[in-house]
Amino acid sequence: MCSISPNPLGEGDVREVQVFSGPPFGANVSSIDMECIRGSQFGTLPDMIPELDAKVSAALRWFYKSLCTALLHDQFIFLWIALENLCDLSPLSISGPYQAPCQHAIKHCPECGRSTNKEIRGPTIRHYLETSFGVNRETSEALWRMRQMMHGDINFDPQKLKHLPSLIQPLRAAVASGIKRQMQIENHAAPQVLSAGLSVNPHLGMGGTRAVSETDIESLATKVSRYEAKMRNKETVDPPKP
Repeated sequence: MCSISPNPLGEGDVREVQVFSGPPFGANVSSIDMECIRGSQFGTLPDMIPELDAKVSAALRWFYKSLCTALLHDQFIFLWIALENLCDLSPLSISGPYQAPCQHAIKHCPECGRSTNKEIRGPTIRHYLETSFGVNRETSEALWRMRQMMHGDINFDPQKLKHLPSLIQPLRAAVASGIKRQMQIENHAAPQVLSAGLSVNPHLGMGGTRAVSETDIESLATKVSRYEAKMRNKETVDPPKP
């Protein structure tokens, strides 16, 4: 049986407090997914060793490497390498003529007249994600932009990498689905990899004591009203650009 203190919480009272930091997206970000990957409780050996295509084997190895690290940057890189191997096995391809630095298209070689048409990697992979795995256009474009960190075009900046955790899950689900198709594993069979779900970031926190402030004990309705007033004031001071 528990007892309730007769003295309500009041402003100025000293209470214990714990503060947890947000994930440091510009450093070694780690994450633990909750129920996003479901394996089989019991493993079974196949009747014979499957003869996999070299690219399927490579995709499987990189997918396994992504599961063996908690660092999100590494997970993304490993999964993307696996995705490119799977994309090479797909008949889907988007091509176009050579585009000069001035953005003008040069359809034929000025010397021999041969076509400069070739596969354009970015649109091809985005089309592969959208067509084969149902990834929406906004996510496929965000995944391609994030992929540029592999070439140093995106620095480990917290603002640029803040969406990395939410991009890992649809990428991992697509790779898992692609490997299962190549290995002729039923979609409902293990492993089941979800494209979205909850995750936790185990990072530094600190605790102590401090005095209770007025905003700590105000009602939720008061907090909402204050926030809405703040946003209205911001719109008045900084009107949206046309």
